[in-house]
Amino acid sequence: MAFSFMETLTGGLFASERDKKRLEKIEIIDRQHINKYDCFEEIGNCAVRLVDEINNINNKRNVALIPPEIVKGPEFFPLYAFLLAIECQKGKPSPDQSYYLDIFFNNFHLGFTKQDFISAATEENAVRKLIEDAVGISKNSAGAFWPALFKGMTVTGSDEDVLHRVIGIFIDMFSLFMSLGDGMTTAAQKRVKRFQLDVFAQYDERIKPEDHYKRMKDICMSLAKACNNIENIELFPIYSTLGFIYKIITTSKAGEDEYPHMLDHAIKVGNIDAPLDAEAILNCIRDEDAIGALIKQMVIPDTEVFWKYLIILGHEAKMQNEAMDYIEELVELMTGTGAELTKKFPDSGVLDIVKPYMSEVVESGRNLMKGLNE
Repeated sequence: MAFSFMETLTGGLFASERDKKRLEKIEIIDRQHINKYDCFEEIGNCAVRLVDEINNINNKRNVALIPPEIVKGPEFFPLYAFLLAIECQKGKPSPDQSYYLDIFFNNFHLGFTKQDFISAATEENAVRKLIEDAVGISKNSAGAFWPALFKGMTVTGSDEDVLHRVIGIFIDMFSLFMSLGDGMTTAAQKRVKRFQLDVFAQYDERIKPEDHYKRMKDICMSLAKACNNIENIELFPIYSTLGFIYKIITTSKAGEDEYPHMLDHAIKVGNIDAPLDAEAILNCIRDEDAIGALIKQMVIPDTEVFWKYLIILGHEAKMQNEAMDYIEELVELMTGTGAELTKKFPDSGVLDIVKPYMSEVVESGRNLMKGLNE
């Protein structure tokens, strides 16, 4: 995938022990004495590193499914770093910073002026909103880039080290730009730490199982409408979700006596429209009656018949991306459900199972789609 913008650019107290460990992995370097021209080059190198990280994730996904937010977002990454740096200097860029911004704005057509950008450091103007909507981050909100990045990490089974590297790249941009001004002052260091904790807070809250389940239902309804309202497609999200929950529960370290409690908890956190209570569903699966058989048949890669049906519907409706979106939403639903089950049943080892298993599911879904398109 191309990032022409980025290619041109080349030339407190912590919330928890977990967050302390996360912060320790990200080095903050005070580049107070770096030559300003080396600094310009290093900022460009940061942009290249960011593109590489994103490409590594996107190369594992179907190219047609790359969300525009993750492509467009990195264009605003340097601007956000510069904005926060100028904010730390109370809206007053140094001569060297101003000189760099002149170069930046002379080379890129951003749709706003350098002065509007500097003003955004101390006031809520349209430029600040544009940048924050793209890549901004706080404890309570995140620009479009971040959810797209988190989703890409989840569906490709990427570990948190990816996030550490992306945060590190941003901090490098910030500290390099600060080196052209006041350096890594106390205010700058506090702002960096707040940025890190805000990213981690958004990452930890990214997965709400009920939201992903609702989107799965919406995708199925869109496919049904496009294919002349196919009957019973609304059952697909219910039984596919139950099938995967059953799979991860029964392959966990939990004992059989815990299965009903785990299934019941998973149904509740996902707000699943289960036809029966957890105990009855497990009995149906054990007895291999009609409902139990349907639930077990929904699991890939164990069986693929219903998933081929979903992908064929997407193909016929010219909505192939939506069919793959469904699988990715399921992966996020299962990841979130796994996290919730681990909180309540910490010895079950569910979360250790979910990531590799759901990576296999995404690969199987992609192969199914590829096979039907050949």
